[in-house]
Amino acid sequence: MAGIDELEEDADANAMVRHLVGAHGKILTDRRSTRDTTAKEGDSESEDMVIASIRIHEKTV
Repeated sequence: MAGIDELEEDADANAMVRHLVGAHGKILTDRRSTRDTTAKEGDSESEDMVIASIRIHEKTV
């Protein structure tokens, strides 16, 4: 998976937002790789699920 580090407890709001944006970026990188793999393997059902997840994270960012 994405390997997202924990945020420090005393982080300010700006640091929290930067962390969230970075975390979603890492997740998107993983999801896009998974999408490409499922497409190559011809697994259209899994590909559709991954695409739905990508859309959610793109909207969030």
